Amino acid sequence: MKNGFTKFFDKEVLEITKLDHKGNNNLFKIKTSEGDYLLKEYSTIQKDNWNRGKSEFNALSFLYERGFKVPKPVIYFEEDNVGIYSFENGRILKPEEVNEEDVKELAVFLARLHSLPVDEKNMFPKERTGCLSVLDYINLLKSRYSNLLNDFSGRENERIFLEKEILSKIEELEQETIKKYPNFKEELSINEQVLTRGDVAFNNILVDDSAYPKKHRIIDFEYFGRDDPARPILDFLHHDKSKEISESLKHLFLEEYEKINPSD
Repeated sequence: MKNGFTKFFDKEVLEITKLDHKGNNNLFKIKTSEGDYLLKEYSTIQKDNWNRGKSEFNALSFLYERGFKVPKPVIYFEEDNVGIYSFENGRILKPEEVNEEDVKELAVFLARLHSLPVDEKNMFPKERTGCLSVLDYINLLKSRYSNLLNDFSGRENERIFLEKEILSKIEELEQETIKKYPNFKEELSINEQVLTRGDVAFNNILVDDSAYPKKHRIIDFEYFGRDDPARPILDFLHHDKSKEISESLKHLFLEEYEKINPSD
């Protein structure tokens, strides 16, 4: 393994450790003569042509230069689909461990990100599953239903429930939404859009308890791009990883966000 990875470094590679990771990518801690790095070997399994590695490296380069609390990007090897980043110590907090300090860090990060000017927003495409119109939301819901059904491996009565009950509710919601919003195809203007990493939750934040003050690093920017500002906020409030976070902390999140970026 060491021989295969030495080409990515101009310094001596001393040790390589594969990290336990639930995602599709392969992660390695690389110990070199000049310090530790994270090597991320990106998955090529995609249902579209979105380039995960290039998107993340570009996003982190942009954010790191502007002082956001993200890993430092070092170099990206497009031919090998490999990115090299600073190695960040820390762990993923369990929902019940999240406290006021953690929530404030996330709110400030998101509010700063959403406050970036138009010329910087224009540097990035629409987020991979971004919703810039009501129609986008409808299509995303239908797409997720379709993916669920296509990959379904449950019991037959569950499949029938999906095909009859769930589909009929989606169709009903679609019709009600179109009636309520005559301009359902109209997209948000660039001024109304924001940059977002997608999937805003504490499963994408590394927290180093041993540092003082406690150190936070936001990670995983593979789908970074422009989106509706309401979406990442609601994503945090209703994410399955946020179920055990108290209502008071969720209200604190909104209060801290609005101090920097008053929302409509």
